[in-house]
Amino acid sequence: MYFKQDTNRKVKFSGKVKLVVSDIDGTFLEPDKSVPQSSIQAVKLLKQHNIPFAFATGRMYAAIQGWVEQLELDTPQIAGNGAQIVDPITNQELCHYYFSHKETVWIVQFAKANNIVPVFFSSSDVTSTKLAETDMFLARNNEFVQERPEDFFVDPKNQFDKILFLSMEGDIPKLQQQAQALIELAKVENINIQTVFSEPNIFNLVPSQATKSSAIKTLCKHVNCTIHDVMAIGDGENDADMLASVGLGVAMGNAEQITKDAALAITLDNLNGGLLNAIQHIIMNAEL
Repeated sequence: MYFKQDTNRKVKFSGKVKLVVSDIDGTFLEPDKSVPQSSIQAVKLLKQHNIPFAFATGRMYAAIQGWVEQLELDTPQIAGNGAQIVDPITNQELCHYYFSHKETVWIVQFAKANNIVPVFFSSSDVTSTKLAETDMFLARNNEFVQERPEDFFVDPKNQFDKILFLSMEGDIPKLQQQAQALIELAKVENINIQTVFSEPNIFNLVPSQATKSSAIKTLCKHVNCTIHDVMAIGDGENDADMLASVGLGVAMGNAEQITKDAALAITLDNLNGGLLNAIQHIIMNAEL
């Protein structure tokens, strides 16, 4: 891992890591979605040195709970790009943000007008108006889509914490155009939501309060540290804000350029133990 010469960061690093937060896809996992032994070793190394570890992922909590239990994590975990924080010891939610009914209806109407089939998330449920080929991108993440009638998604009784627009690889330019159109229209019509690509073919919409960076601030209170003491590691566009908002933001070697630009340090890629490389570095250099 190497540090960039970045003197303009808004959040200064304290020099001592007291909390590590890691993205999952592209960071904790290898490209084929398998868990490398190096990632397991990285988390065990942190536990040996009593440094709390948490995931911060776009996945819903139910999709990562198996790893949380396997690794015996006791720090609250961030899911849904910050929409949900769950205490793994009690299984209680520390917070959970949902779209307002107005926001949900607006997104449904935009999707219908643009021939988009969105996927809706609510706690452990993943639903859509119809099953699609793109659902395979969610199935590989242990998130399985169920079909519901159209009126289900505009019923005020039903709340959603994340909505995805997905595309096949060849349709990415079209998805990018649709995403930009949504962002511009939302500004005009005062629809205040968060939007970001987690992967080039996966466009995320979440409630305005839901960000990984704001969720990390909640974790800091829980483990009694400040944002200056946090090391966050990620690779995707949806990790850039997180890396910029903590003391030690670390981009994976396979990270998007916007994410590398937001980081203070760069580690190896996810085929070469980038997560372990970063954690070994902070363990060996307790005071950086």
